Amino acid sequence: MFIPKKRIAISIRYFGRNIAMQQISEILVPIIRAEAVCDPRQLSLSLQLAKTCNAHLTFMVFEENIPQLVGPIPFDTSLLKKSRAQECQVVLDACLEQAEQEGLTATADLVWGNPIDCLIREIQHRKVDLVVKSAEYHHFLGQRRLSGNDLNVLRLSVAPVLLLAEEQPDHPVTLKTLLVAVDTDPDNELLNIRLLELGRQLAELQQAQLHAVHTWRLIGEDYMTRARHHAPPNLHTQLENVLKEDHMKRFQHLLSAAGLKHGENVTAHLIRGRASEEICRLDEELGVDLMIMGTHARRGLEKFMIGNTAENVATSVKSSLLIARPDH
Repeated sequence: MFIPKKRIAISIRYFGRNIAMQQISEILVPIIRAEAVCDPRQLSLSLQLAKTCNAHLTFMVFEENIPQLVGPIPFDTSLLKKSRAQECQVVLDACLEQAEQEGLTATADLVWGNPIDCLIREIQHRKVDLVVKSAEYHHFLGQRRLSGNDLNVLRLSVAPVLLLAEEQPDHPVTLKTLLVAVDTDPDNELLNIRLLELGRQLAELQQAQLHAVHTWRLIGEDYMTRARHHAPPNLHTQLENVLKEDHMKRFQHLLSAAGLKHGENVTAHLIRGRASEEICRLDEELGVDLMIMGTHARRGLEKFMIGNTAENVATSVKSSLLIARPDH
């Protein structure tokens, strides 16, 4: 079925067959800034997911080390650290109390040091299945962007990270429309299947509408458009149809491998255009609550990138984000 703006929609559905999926059994809730309380929306979503997954919760406050002050007037920073620790413990106790009221098992801890470095270390050490964090934003040239802290977490975390979008504190958290963005590169097949399985799992748990999107382009299209009068008749159209068919087959293969089939409440979108632009446009069009994407495991200097498409989408969409790496 053809849809305006060069879009092709394929309706799909999933059945309740068993798929080998990584179960969410350990959820980490990091609190980077603990002025008074944990972000109510972050706490609410964490409790909700832990309850539906029957998962264990770990609440952790990450505090910068207090430097020893040097000067003519001696000052014992241990007193300041003790006071700050007491304030953080109040936050952690409130989180534990909420978890206990929901009948959940939870633990809490205070960690001193560089917050992001410590967070990444704890994710690895505790074998976390999911991190639920409130997103931090800054504004640049009138545009809202993810903070450097959040980008580093997305780049370095071995566990999927759910960044909760910035909303009004009293605005209820809903995950009713989920969108999974995948590519069809054979090298990324396992990651893409994992993303679709994560979407399927969360959609079942939240009784949500699940969408999957894949974008494609005709390589060298700008050049071919300019050189049409030198090319054989219909070459552009023929190449376009062949490429579209190839991407559709690869997309359908991924959906099938993730246990997604035609029908019910799951819709896939095969869209022609630039990935970051079309994914952001679809995100807004559908009113997506949670965008699920993948990033690549990199080392050395390359670890400071999460991929052009992923980073452009992550810094542009208004929905919450769930980013996963292939090595999880």
